[in-house]
Amino acid sequence: MNVLIYSDEGTSVESTKQIKECLRFLLSPHYAVSEVSAKQIINEPWEPFTALLVIPGGADLPYCKALNGAGNAKIKAFVRSGGRFLGLCAGAYFASSFCEFEPGTELEVTGPRELAFFKGAARGTVYKGFQYGTNSGTHIPILETPLGSFKCYFNGGCLFTEVDKNTEILATYETPVECKADSEHPPAVIHTKFGRGHCVLSGVHTEYSVETLHADDLKLEIIEELKKENEIRLRFMTLMLQKLELNITLDSIAAVPRITPLLLTSADENKTPSSETLLTALKDIVQDSGILSDANDTFKFYNRDGFIGDDGSEVKSVVVFPPGTFPSHRETPYFDHALYYQALAEEESKRHCPGALGRTMLYAEVVTSTSTMIDRNPKLLARLPHGTIVLGTVQTAGRGRGNNTWVNPPGCIAVSGVMRVPSNEVRQPMVFFQYMVSLAVVEAINSFGKDYEALDVRLKWPNDIYIAKDGSYTKIGGVLASCSVMNGDFILAFGSGTNVDNPSPTTSVNSSIDAYNARTGKNVPHMPHEDFLARMLSRLNEMFVIFLAQGFAPIENRYYNAWLHSNKVVTLENYNNVKVKILGLTHKYGMLNAQELDSNGYPTGQFYELQPDGNSFDMLRGLIRNKT
Repeated sequence: MNVLIYSDEGTSVESTKQIKECLRFLLSPHYAVSEVSAKQIINEPWEPFTALLVIPGGADLPYCKALNGAGNAKIKAFVRSGGRFLGLCAGAYFASSFCEFEPGTELEVTGPRELAFFKGAARGTVYKGFQYGTNSGTHIPILETPLGSFKCYFNGGCLFTEVDKNTEILATYETPVECKADSEHPPAVIHTKFGRGHCVLSGVHTEYSVETLHADDLKLEIIEELKKENEIRLRFMTLMLQKLELNITLDSIAAVPRITPLLLTSADENKTPSSETLLTALKDIVQDSGILSDANDTFKFYNRDGFIGDDGSEVKSVVVFPPGTFPSHRETPYFDHALYYQALAEEESKRHCPGALGRTMLYAEVVTSTSTMIDRNPKLLARLPHGTIVLGTVQTAGRGRGNNTWVNPPGCIAVSGVMRVPSNEVRQPMVFFQYMVSLAVVEAINSFGKDYEALDVRLKWPNDIYIAKDGSYTKIGGVLASCSVMNGDFILAFGSGTNVDNPSPTTSVNSSIDAYNARTGKNVPHMPHEDFLARMLSRLNEMFVIFLAQGFAPIENRYYNAWLHSNKVVTLENYNNVKVKILGLTHKYGMLNAQELDSNGYPTGQFYELQPDGNSFDMLRGLIRNKT
């Protein structure tokens, strides 16, 4: 299920970022947290797949302009039928029956509101000094809650008036308020029901973590006070989500995961590329201090012996290991480097196809996104040696097709890589590359033996990995690929995520093994991360060599043997709901080739070529529709 955070005109960038990071932390792996626009709320069928809609802080009037009428009608129907709603600061004003913001001042915004999840008024600002787009009105009032009292970030928020017996008060302001209130300690956070659904509205920013707060104009004493409150703040945020009857990752509230150092390793010095090759390639853009500043990230390189620890800044530390030397498994308990490199060498030997892919690796236990690190840092991307990969045990902002993002906890193999090809060696469109990456995942799983083949892992075009479960198929992974041209080379960047261990939110390879063992009485071992990654990369390397020499044709039947769609009949919603039969991929551009059928199921002679970037595919339900 999805958790959707409204992000459109009026929403605060900081509030949107903070609630996104907070919910990914507390709700992973049970929900996929992403953003949604006003257009999507109005036009897309998001409700059946959504557990929670969040309206974050910002400005209330643009919300009204964008959502009044059709948008709010859909939101109310969603909550009434059992959905959940979380309104923070401006989102709380917006969801109350009446908004009363700074009456009598030049900032005044007053009037009734359509959602009216709370029957009273949201009145503010509770504490003076608010200015849009700044922290000049920031306060840290004391809140009284069922968990005890604590200080919380506040900037322009409200209190709630005319609270009736059907509204549960979750927190009150204990610091004297500076606007009209019904009591000395008025409500700051409330919970109410609407139809069969639940709503939590907050006048304060309980989602804000000072660890990730970008605010140069925030006073140091405020930052230090908020740091002391982080644990109880997270516990109270958990209470708010529990009131919404969400599945919470309770074990996660002890500490927010921080980005960890990147460990640069490579196979022994007799094989290329290596960590030394990468450093040589970066030499012209790395300062004497070891700093590399790029578009999305800043890195600082350390020799292994010279690294003491992160300084707490946003600079990403890169610890360089000499070729053939690796961190111990104790240092990296989620991934055994020595075992991986050994498995990679064995796969290369077995397949008689040595290659550079996977021989140099940047690994971190916690990263933002392996894909982002590669394809949004152009200086780094232009110089990374062919075959370099980035691996993360935990991604705090993993990426998929479109704007899909998520958190993956330990148990998902999240790997990205770079492959470089001189432009004069390219004979076919590089769109086929993503098909080879996804096929490598499926073939790597099947390579563990007949019992793994019996799990029935399949490809859902264009880039998803599915596994059989309870008579249907469930997603366990996906692939992201891009292509750019730099200095006469095609640079192919790929990202792949495969759920090896986590039973949530759908299932995993090893969960399917457990079910298979229970069903058959066998004792098939779990798939090891290191061996799986080595097998996947070696198969991708082999296919890539074939592709450059002969094109996709020698690989095509392997792809069809793994996918779900041969001869399947689907409906093209954006072509007057015509029925078509899937024939395969077009040889020229790698698009989906479909043949139109008449009402009796016979071919009409009309063919359709469909590309992945313009359509939304729900082929397990037999639908292909336009993206909006």
